[in-house]
Amino acid sequence: MPRLSAIDRERAIGRLQAGNRSAAIANVMGVATSTICRLWTRFQACGNTRDGARSGRPRVTTARQDRVIYHQHLRQPFLPATETSRNTVGTHGAPISGTTTRRRLSANHLYYRRPARRTLLTAQHRQQRLQ
Repeated sequence: MPRLSAIDRERAIGRLQAGNRSAAIANVMGVATSTICRLWTRFQACGNTRDGARSGRPRVTTARQDRVIYHQHLRQPFLPATETSRNTVGTHGAPISGTTTRRRLSANHLYYRRPARRTLLTAQHRQQRLQ
Protein backbone atom coordinates (compact mmCIF):
# COMPACT_ATOMS: atom_id res chain seq x y z
CA MET A 1 0.00 0.00 0.00
CA PRO A 2 1.48 3.40 -0.90
CA ARG A 3 2.35 5.90 1.78
CA LEU A 4 0.36 9.06 2.21
CA SER A 5 2.15 12.13 0.90
CA ALA A 6 2.64 15.14 3.16
CA ILE A 7 -0.21 16.95 1.40
CA ASP A 8 -2.58 13.99 1.83
CA ARG A 9 -1.69 13.71 5.52
CA GLU A 10 -2.50 17.40 6.02
CA ARG A 11 -5.77 17.02 4.10
CA ALA A 12 -6.78 14.05 6.25
CA ILE A 13 -6.08 15.99 9.45
CA GLY A 14 -8.06 18.95 8.10
CA ARG A 15 -11.03 16.71 7.35
CA LEU A 16 -10.83 15.11 10.79
CA GLN A 17 -10.78 18.54 12.41
CA ALA A 18 -13.77 19.51 10.27
CA GLY A 19 -15.69 16.60 11.79
CA ASN A 20 -15.55 13.96 9.05
CA ARG A 21 -15.41 10.32 10.11
CA SER A 22 -12.10 8.49 9.69
CA ALA A 23 -13.79 5.70 7.68
CA ALA A 24 -15.16 8.21 5.16
CA ILE A 25 -11.75 9.89 4.82
CA ALA A 26 -10.06 6.50 4.38
CA ASN A 27 -12.50 5.56 1.58
CA VAL A 28 -11.90 8.85 -0.25
CA MET A 29 -8.10 8.56 0.04
CA GLY A 30 -7.97 4.85 -0.71
CA VAL A 31 -6.22 3.81 2.51
CA ALA A 32 -7.16 1.69 5.51
CA THR A 33 -9.15 3.24 8.34
CA SER A 34 -6.37 2.29 10.75
CA THR A 35 -3.98 4.51 8.75
CA ILE A 36 -6.18 7.55 9.34
CA CYS A 37 -6.64 6.62 13.02
CA ARG A 38 -2.87 6.27 13.51
CA LEU A 39 -2.31 9.58 11.74
CA TRP A 40 -4.82 11.31 14.02
CA THR A 41 -3.26 9.76 17.15
CA ARG A 42 0.21 10.88 16.09
CA PHE A 43 -1.07 14.37 15.30
CA GLN A 44 -2.66 14.68 18.74
CA ALA A 45 0.50 13.42 20.49
CA CYS A 46 3.15 15.32 18.50
CA GLY A 47 1.25 18.15 16.85
CA ASN A 48 2.60 17.34 13.38
CA THR A 49 2.13 14.82 10.59
CA ARG A 50 5.74 14.36 9.55
CA ASP A 51 6.95 10.96 8.43
CA GLY A 52 8.71 9.00 11.15
CA ALA A 53 12.31 7.86 10.93
CA ARG A 54 12.84 4.43 9.42
CA SER A 55 15.46 1.88 10.15
CA GLY A 56 17.78 0.72 7.45
CA ARG A 57 21.31 1.00 6.20
CA PRO A 58 22.40 4.62 5.64
CA ARG A 59 23.19 5.66 2.09
CA VAL A 60 26.85 5.86 1.12
CA THR A 61 26.35 8.84 -1.19
CA THR A 62 24.57 12.12 -0.67
CA ALA A 63 22.01 13.56 -3.09
CA ARG A 64 24.68 15.94 -4.37
CA GLN A 65 27.10 13.08 -5.10
CA ASP A 66 24.30 11.24 -6.90
CA ARG A 67 23.79 14.29 -9.13
CA VAL A 68 27.54 14.47 -9.84
CA ILE A 69 27.57 10.80 -10.89
CA TYR A 70 24.53 11.39 -13.11
CA HIS A 71 25.95 14.48 -14.84
CA GLN A 72 29.35 12.87 -15.26
CA HIS A 73 27.75 10.03 -17.21
CA LEU A 74 25.66 12.42 -19.28
CA ARG A 75 28.86 14.13 -20.41
CA GLN A 76 30.80 10.88 -20.91
CA PRO A 77 28.35 8.04 -21.62
CA PHE A 78 31.09 5.45 -22.21
CA LEU A 79 32.90 6.15 -18.95
CA PRO A 80 33.06 2.87 -16.99
CA ALA A 81 31.08 2.84 -13.74
CA THR A 82 34.16 1.58 -11.90
CA GLU A 83 36.11 4.65 -13.05
CA THR A 84 33.42 6.92 -11.66
CA SER A 85 33.51 4.93 -8.43
CA ARG A 86 37.23 5.49 -8.03
CA ASN A 87 36.78 9.24 -8.47
CA THR A 88 33.82 9.57 -6.10
CA VAL A 89 34.40 9.57 -2.36
CA GLY A 90 31.51 8.34 -0.21
CA THR A 91 30.15 10.01 2.91
CA HIS A 92 32.51 8.05 5.17
CA GLY A 93 35.66 8.93 3.24
CA ALA A 94 35.97 5.62 1.40
CA PRO A 95 35.47 5.26 -2.36
CA ILE A 96 32.10 3.88 -3.40
CA SER A 97 31.69 0.59 -5.26
CA GLY A 98 30.96 0.20 -8.95
CA THR A 99 27.68 -1.46 -8.05
CA THR A 100 26.59 1.64 -6.13
CA THR A 101 27.38 3.80 -9.16
CA ARG A 102 25.33 1.50 -11.40
CA ARG A 103 22.40 1.65 -8.98
CA ARG A 104 22.49 5.46 -8.88
CA LEU A 105 22.53 5.59 -12.69
CA SER A 106 19.67 3.09 -12.96
CA ALA A 107 17.60 5.11 -10.49
CA ASN A 108 17.88 8.04 -12.93
CA HIS A 109 17.03 5.85 -15.96
CA LEU A 110 20.58 6.16 -17.22
CA TYR A 111 22.44 2.93 -17.86
CA TYR A 112 26.18 2.57 -17.91
CA ARG A 113 27.93 1.50 -21.08
CA ARG A 114 30.95 -0.71 -21.31
CA PRO A 115 33.57 0.79 -23.66
CA ALA A 116 34.61 -1.40 -26.58
CA ARG A 117 38.13 -2.82 -26.29
CA ARG A 118 39.70 -3.45 -29.68
CA THR A 119 42.91 -2.79 -31.55
CA LEU A 120 43.33 0.64 -33.04
CA LEU A 121 43.56 1.06 -36.80
CA THR A 122 47.07 1.64 -38.09
CA ALA A 123 48.12 3.34 -41.32
CA GLN A 124 48.54 -0.09 -42.89
CA HIS A 125 44.94 -1.02 -42.00
CA ARG A 126 43.68 2.17 -43.61
CA GLN A 127 45.59 1.46 -46.82
CA GLN A 128 44.18 -2.05 -46.98
CA ARG A 129 40.67 -0.66 -46.61
CA LEU A 130 41.17 1.76 -49.50
CA GLN A 131 42.36 -0.94 -51.91
